[in-house]
Amino acid sequence: PALTPAAMAAHGIEWGPMVQKVVMAGAIMTFYQQVSYNILSRVSPVSHSVMNTLKRVAVIVASVLVFRNPVSLANALGTAIALGGVLLYSLVKRWVSLQDSKEKAQG
Repeated sequence: PALTPAAMAAHGIEWGPMVQKVVMAGAIMTFYQQVSYNILSRVSPVSHSVMNTLKRVAVIVASVLVFRNPVSLANALGTAIALGGVLLYSLVKRWVSLQDSKEKAQG
């Protein structure tokens, strides 16, 4: 009952703008999913997961900067751990790639 037009009007919420926002959010999410599937078809699932983690960190940092959200110690540590994990993954992946290149050059 809370999402009926009558209930929304009783709370001062206009039906038209609400529907527009829901449709826009759905369109943006659909676009995001299409981009995500496109990227997944071009990179490994692990790389995609790492990029998704980095995206979440970027959203948290943007939220702190734009909306001035307070940051608890746990949030800061979690963000630092996520960034550290992305950095370590990138370094190890690069190192493995260099090792493979050296083996191919020697063999």
